[in-house]
Amino acid sequence: MTTVNQILQRTTRKVVTISAKASVYQALELMMIADIGALPVIENDVLVGIFSERDYARKCILKGKKSSDTLVADLMSTTVVTVKPEQKNRRLYAVYDYSSYSSPSCDRWQ
Repeated sequence: MTTVNQILQRTTRKVVTISAKASVYQALELMMIADIGALPVIENDVLVGIFSERDYARKCILKGKKSSDTLVADLMSTTVVTVKPEQKNRRLYAVYDYSSYSSPSCDRWQ
């Protein structure tokens, strides 16, 4: 069975991250440029959350907040389910079903 690391080695994308102190507008702009739907939120080289289009829609747009005046920290999801690179892809599918959206692979941010 394939490991998560083997899957990641086939991709050419660099991991794009953002600071919790960034504005939601900056996060949206970064996601648009990178053509992704979620960003790991990193502070002092530690994974502190994940910010997604879903967070933006539910916690910003629907609550009437302005993306330029709102910080990523205010909207990000802080419960992040991760997988280790050596785990088999079956575990990745289970995590994806659980998290329903984005599950970063982590060996760096524990």
